[in-house]
Amino acid sequence: MLGAIAGDIIASPYLKSNAQGKDFEMFAHVRGWLSGKEVSFFPRPTDASVMTIAVARWLTTDPDYRRENFINCMKEIYFTHPDCGFSPTMSIWCKSEYSKPFNRDCNDVIARISPIAIKVNDLKEAIELARMTASITHDNPDSIKGAEAFTDALWKAARGRTKDDIRFAMENDYGIKLNIPEQDLKSILMGAIKEDVIINGEPTGEFYFRETGKIDYSTVNTLTAALKCFLEGNSFEDIVRRAVALGGDSTTI
Repeated sequence: MLGAIAGDIIASPYLKSNAQGKDFEMFAHVRGWLSGKEVSFFPRPTDASVMTIAVARWLTTDPDYRRENFINCMKEIYFTHPDCGFSPTMSIWCKSEYSKPFNRDCNDVIARISPIAIKVNDLKEAIELARMTASITHDNPDSIKGAEAFTDALWKAARGRTKDDIRFAMENDYGIKLNIPEQDLKSILMGAIKEDVIINGEPTGEFYFRETGKIDYSTVNTLTAALKCFLEGNSFEDIVRRAVALGGDSTTI
């Protein structure tokens, strides 16, 4: 819990003003630009921390892990902390009486579920709970796959499995492509779209990244970034610094 929340707070100033490399001051405010004005971004817990706490509360107060209690925990903590950066999608869901899932991909589903892998000792049950918690808000197949893969990786890490074991599972069981070059991943996380170079109507086999100006919030890309930081990092601090330096939705990463 402390690791998840610390990472969220450390990364929070860089959501609107990306860090220039790994050598940045942790838990410090950052000067950046918003709507044409220079402002300060201060470290703070975001919706990722708040919903992680909601999941932990659900797991530790409901021994049967019931769906309706999960929904209640999420909504209760939302109305306690509504201004901590919830996406429009999650705000709509939390305020809705019927709580129908959105058929869209969003990394909200993996930002909150780390307590499942820590609390639930049976891997199959942990993955089933991750699938359930994801599908309640986002029933998109990529969101569900990302939630399953993340829970599998964290469950193994928390129980002493090697990084090689985790890498093998991610690549072979879930199709996560961890050999992507870091610069390409940075471009994707910042919303760039990979497109083929076309000359005279024919693809050349080369590609370029077309900027869109929109940050990528997809589940699998976010998970790919987080896994690469974990697998290539050599300490908690180094992993967090790598995550922030990648850019994009750094708090979730």
